[in-house]
This record gives sequence, structure tokens and C-alpha cells, in this order.
Amino acid sequence: MARYTLDQIAELRDPRYILFPCLPERSIVLIHGHPGLGKSTLVLGWLMALAHGQPWIDQPTAPMQVLYVWTEGHHGDVKKRHAAVLAEMRCKPSPNYLWESEPVNLLSDSEVTVLIEGLIAAKHYPEVIAFDSFHMNTAGAEENSARDMGMALASVYRLREEFNCSVILVHHSRKDGEAERGHTSLKAAVDTQIVVKGSDKSPVIWVNSEKVRGGAPFHFPLERTVVSTEWGTTVVLRDHEREEESL
Repeated sequence: MARYTLDQIAELRDPRYILFPCLPERSIVLIHGHPGLGKSTLVLGWLMALAHGQPWIDQPTAPMQVLYVWTEGHHGDVKKRHAAVLAEMRCKPSPNYLWESEPVNLLSDSEVTVLIEGLIAAKHYPEVIAFDSFHMNTAGAEENSARDMGMALASVYRLREEFNCSVILVHHSRKDGEAERGHTSLKAAVDTQIVVKGSDKSPVIWVNSEKVRGGAPFHFPLERTVVSTEWGTTVVLRDHEREEESL
């Protein structure tokens, strides 16, 4: 437990970013949007850039260990998506990146303990952990239950404290697209909330902040571009404005 006087509070350092402006350090970030718009592609690009210490769009990063608990893609899809990002970055695979293919039930203390112990045994201390999707990693939860969401968030806080890391939760929007699914306690608990918006008829999507605790709001467009890999075609996200400027 830490206690601070007013003078000590004034001396606390300003928040730092793992990836500006979307991902502050030691933060909980919620990303939601309709299926197929690019939420997973966005998070994969972030994590791969961080693992390799490569810029994401025009934002610099430092190399760090990351974990992607991504449970909604089959192996063929996962292979081509990772291959596409590696090709975009023009680099070789980094041991800083780990993919966990099985869901972790965030309502289960024992499953979270197994995850923590397994990472420590592997000497993998992630500075960012992403759960994609939040629904798949909260098996049996009632999304509109404050109790169930509280249990899941307690596990998120536990992971943040254990690894001194940021945690990304990829979630689905309601049918009307105006908000994330689930109890309001989820939005109240996160530091940053992001919605991905767009249309299947346009390659451009928008990444918009809906909540930024201690930072400035942001919104920017990205271009969904189809690329080829040896396992088939997939989509990567590129800087839409930069491409327009180069035309």
C-alpha cells in the first residue's frame, strides 16, 4: 500500500505511452466494434510492432515481450495474418511475441494462476497482454451482470499487477453499434476505450477514442489493404492519410 502527501503527488511522473496515443503503460484498454472491421488486425499490428521494436504507422516503439490470447481464428487464418504483418515490417520473427491459442477463463482464479505460472516458467514477462475476444475469455459469464464483470476485471487487475503490464480487451459492439456490450462497470473500469467504425463497402476504417483517462481524445483513419501470403490473402492496416499524400 502506498500513501502520498500533496507534495509527493505533485512530483509523480506524467503518464507514459507504450504506443501513442492508444496504449498508455499499465493501462486497461477496451476495443470494440462490429465483426469484420479490423479490431483483431489492429491489435495484432500493435503487438507485433511492440515485440519487434518497429514503428506502428508513424509511432516509434521499444522492443518488449507481449502475449496475444487470440482464440477466434483458425490456424490457417492465424498463420497468414502473422506472415502478412512480418512482411509489412520486413523483419524476422521475434521471441518477444507469444500467441496463446486457448482461452483463459478470467472468471477462474485457477486458470489465471496457470497462465501466470506458465509465463514465469517460460521467462516471458509481457508488458502487454491482449484478450481477443473478451467474450471468449469469460466463459459462462453473464455480460450484463455486475458480479461477473467484476470477477473478470479482478483477474485483469491481477495480471496488470503481476507483470506491471497493460491489458487490452477486444470486445463486440451492441447491434446498434453505439456502445460496447455488457455491464456499465466494464466501461467504468477501463482507462481507454476505443471504437473501430467503418463499412464493408469502404476500405477505410476509423479508430476513435470514446474514453481517455488522463490523455487527449484521438481519432484517425486506417486503410484496409488486401495482401498475399503463401497461405492465402489477408488484410493489413496502413496509414490512410499517408497513402493519400503519396498519390
